[in-house]
Amino acid sequence: MAALGQVAASIAHQFATPLGAMTSSNENIIAVLGDDLPQTLKGFAALGPEDRGTFLSLVAKGRGGSASSARSADSRADRAMKLAARARLEELGASDPESTAEDLSDLGVLDDIPALAPLLATEAGRTMIGFARRLSSAFGSAHIIRRSAEKAAAVITSLRTYVRGDRSSAAATIDLGLELDLLIGLYVEGAHPEVEIRRRYSPGICVNGNPDRLAQVWVNIINNAVQAMEGRGLLEVAIESEGETAIVSIVDDGPGIPDAIQGRMFEPFFTTKAPGIGSGLGLDIARSIMAEHGGFLGFTSRPGRTSFIARLPRLRPDDAASQAASQPL
Repeated sequence: MAALGQVAASIAHQFATPLGAMTSSNENIIAVLGDDLPQTLKGFAALGPEDRGTFLSLVAKGRGGSASSARSADSRADRAMKLAARARLEELGASDPESTAEDLSDLGVLDDIPALAPLLATEAGRTMIGFARRLSSAFGSAHIIRRSAEKAAAVITSLRTYVRGDRSSAAATIDLGLELDLLIGLYVEGAHPEVEIRRRYSPGICVNGNPDRLAQVWVNIINNAVQAMEGRGLLEVAIESEGETAIVSIVDDGPGIPDAIQGRMFEPFFTTKAPGIGSGLGLDIARSIMAEHGGFLGFTSRPGRTSFIARLPRLRPDDAASQAASQPL
């Protein structure tokens, strides 16, 4: 139940961010289409053919996102260009040169003022530049919605992978890199943004075992590490091999396990956590699962570095490939 609560919180957090972005972006699109579109169409109809072409090119350029890229690359240069644009707009008699300069900046056309002079010379033209900026922002909002939907879909894909029907009690070939990445994504990334994750995987290291049972081991150690760091710190995950042995190391930079209790860490019902947080069975169960798979679980700890190390019989690449090919889809 504790693990279920952890994954539920992680999923809720991972969905909250893209859903929030989608909601705010959708409101922007509604505002542009509802409030600005009628005035934009009316203003566009009043423009001459050349100014219409300029207006459409501004919308297209703004859609490309060049403005935000330029500002992030050199904000100091952008500020200088906006000051120069404001001065030029004042010369042209703009009623609100600062706002128009912001519109030009958002569209990424601060350096195109000479070419835009005919449009900037009239209040109607300057108003149309504002409309071009807002239309471009609507396109940007649509892209944000698409990216956010892709992020949400990725979370769903991870969940489907995790609970897929072929993860039964039967033994299967497990790619440790893929498995650890899946679990880290579900339990750490998103739910604990202040945990830095550092991966060091040797490619293609596989073991044979029960995916659900082994997942209990990794989830227990990962959750313990995050709790020890109080949701903030460095989590290092390494996967390597020594001969016929696959080795998974999960390291946190928390306070460490005191020497006085290190000998009791695998003792059933012994826990250092507050009442209601831990049962004291997680590590004992994890060690039993490792033993079931012909492996071993141990740890070393000192202040600032606790490392849990799991050793399992490794599948040779040829055996892993043949077993994977024989598994049901």
